[in-house]
Amino acid sequence: MKIEAGKLDRKLELLTPTVRRDEYGQEISTFDAVTTIYAQRLEMRTQDAARSGGRETFAMTRFLIRWRADLKTSMRIRVNTKLYDIIAIEEPDRRASMVLTMEEVTR
Repeated sequence: MKIEAGKLDRKLELLTPTVRRDEYGQEISTFDAVTTIYAQRLEMRTQDAARSGGRETFAMTRFLIRWRADLKTSMRIRVNTKLYDIIAIEEPDRRASMVLTMEEVTR
């Protein structure tokens, strides 16, 4: 999948999981911002939309980004004010691009 620089019009904030201890020694899981990346929002394919039919209502989205070696499904993405869990990472062109399938985090 070829990336056209002009279509990378969405700003995504990459968040990585971090475990800290509070003043009582209890572990607290948080997500810290690592970097900002630019992406192209992709339309959901028909089969992707059909899969959601049996589940509760949730927001899924897909973004095309430039290839990154440090991206993992344990990370989260912030788009504007919404948080998303990365549920799948596809690599249509080896070491050129990645497609992230993400599900909105409900608080």
